Amino acid sequence: MPRLGKADHKLVHLVSRYKPIVKRIRPIGTTIHRWDDDALEQLRGTSDCTDWDVFVNNYTNNLDELTQTVSDYINFCVEVTVPIKQTKVFSNNKLWIKKSKTCN
Repeated sequence: MPRLGKADHKLVHLVSRYKPIVKRIRPIGTTIHRWDDDALEQLRGTSDCTDWDVFVNNYTNNLDELTQTVSDYINFCVEVTVPIKQTKVFSNNKLWIKKSKTCN
């Protein structure tokens, strides 16, 4: 580059090769369940009106199948009743820092 004014040295423009980690790694999209009081009440209502004897009577011999079936049913009920929120996780996010409305 040319000289700056009447200085006896030339300007040097340095370009850094370092890229911050935020620009190197793309954010990861994740989904989380938003557990609130309304969702819990709907889930309780779903479990209250479920006939659990149907599960027990069909799988009397195999405990593993019974456990898998009941777990799948509970997961289905959670997916239907609890709303899902899409979030982005950036590479520089600190997992131990959370947004809080109150300070202690």
